[in-house]
Amino acid sequence: MIGYIEGKIRYINDNSIIVVCGGVGYKIELGDSSKDLKKDVEASFFIHTHQRENELSLFGFRTREELEMFELLIDVSGIGPKGALQLVTDIGVPHLVKAILESDAEGLKVPGIGRKTAEKVILELRDKVEKGRFSSFESKASGKDSRRKLEEVADALRALGYTSRHVSSVVPELKRVAGWEKLSLQALIKIMLEKINK
Repeated sequence: MIGYIEGKIRYINDNSIIVVCGGVGYKIELGDSSKDLKKDVEASFFIHTHQRENELSLFGFRTREELEMFELLIDVSGIGPKGALQLVTDIGVPHLVKAILESDAEGLKVPGIGRKTAEKVILELRDKVEKGRFSSFESKASGKDSRRKLEEVADALRALGYTSRHVSSVVPELKRVAGWEKLSLQALIKIMLEKINK
């Protein structure tokens, strides 16, 4: 099984390229990301080798995180490798992580992937994403508004008499609440008080 290829790009079309490595040309499916590449330039790709009956296809990614997200997506029933590739290349890993954690089915819709399939992605991958596999992308996807909201919740809890140490230990648990970023400050404070007083 091929996991990584490094070589010179010899041919580029709309969705794939041919990379020559050791005198052998490998056709690699890249989706729309192939448009950013140039012929006769050295390049490297993390590879997913997909075998189906008599067909062997190579799907390439510039980062390990893209490959890992792709491999999670193809395990979701209803999403084949081409659909998973389109999600990774069209939406990007940070926005995929954000949409999954926020249960935002609209944020996962691309041509060929409707709302029902998007909801299935959220249901099947949320736990895997939450467990820190893409933690570096979660912080990027959350944005300034999300961080500000967490700070406001923390300030409110401190104003109610809770220590900074206690607040720091419980506020991050808000990220486990589905769609927390869309809730009002009052609703978030209520959730935190319920957790603290359990």
